Amino acid sequence: MTIDDLRLGLRLTRQAGWNQTESDWLRFINLEPSVCFVAELDGRPVETTTPCVFGGEAWVAMVLVDVNARGRGVGTELVRHSVNYLEQREVRTVHLDATYLGQGIYGKLAFKLEYELTWFEGVAPRGIWGTRRAGAWTWII
Repeated sequence: MTIDDLRLGLRLTRQAGWNQTESDWLRFINLEPSVCFVAELDGRPVETTTPCVFGGEAWVAMVLVDVNARGRGVGTELVRHSVNYLEQREVRTVHLDATYLGQGIYGKLAFKLEYELTWFEGVAPRGIWGTRRAGAWTWII
């Protein structure tokens, strides 16, 4: 994946309803360009992955498959390719940022659930702001 694929990443992000911006994609690509990948199906780019490497650990992120290409094995193959690449780089542990849509893929590739996150979307009422204490957020109303 290169800067030339930025429009693809943004299109897939919007299609999935995610919130990444152009600057987020540039950060992924610039962090370590050799591990950002695009998959093609019938000569058309349809998927992204952007693994982030931190020493002996990595996170496979931004696994986004075009809705018209889902269910055809593209996601599985690109995640597998990413993991194989990371193993060649001698990364000890590979984590995965994922949503429920990819559970079928990730289980096949021997990923195990570490923890679950809940996404909330909306606008906080006026007058609410947060302060951070001892690693936790406290909301002040």
